Amino acid sequence: SKKDSLTSTNETIKCTKEEVDEDGYKTVENMIITTKKNKVKKVSSTSIMEMDPEYISFTLTFGEALATQFNEIEGMEMKYEKEGEKAIKLTMTVDYDKLDPEQIKTVLGDLYEEEDASLYNSKDLSFEDFKKESLEGYTCDK
Repeated sequence: SKKDSLTSTNETIKCTKEEVDEDGYKTVENMIITTKKNKVKKVSSTSIMEMDPEYISFTLTFGEALATQFNEIEGMEMKYEKEGEKAIKLTMTVDYDKLDPEQIKTVLGDLYEEEDASLYNSKDLSFEDFKKESLEGYTCDK
């Protein structure tokens, strides 16, 4: 039937969130979620975080160290880079088909937090659960 052929193809949902902190610095987050049969298959997110230029160097150093750990995990890719004079750009991709939840615990060690684990401990994460956990404050095109 037509409905079955529609649900067997990938669907892309774009979500955006913009916030301004008390110092007037803006953070813009864009997330692209690819689903198949309502299961999350891949998530790509980009965050551009404005901050006091004095904190850029420290934040980049910390972010790059974190990214190095995340990049050891099969199916995860994270990158921090400077964006202009007063912002940092964080890009992260999670490919749920390649993800190994046990490897996440091993690689992250003390950084591993159980409450975040629900997003990464299943290859069967439904879009509804992902939305509940990760998309509060986002506007999505679906």
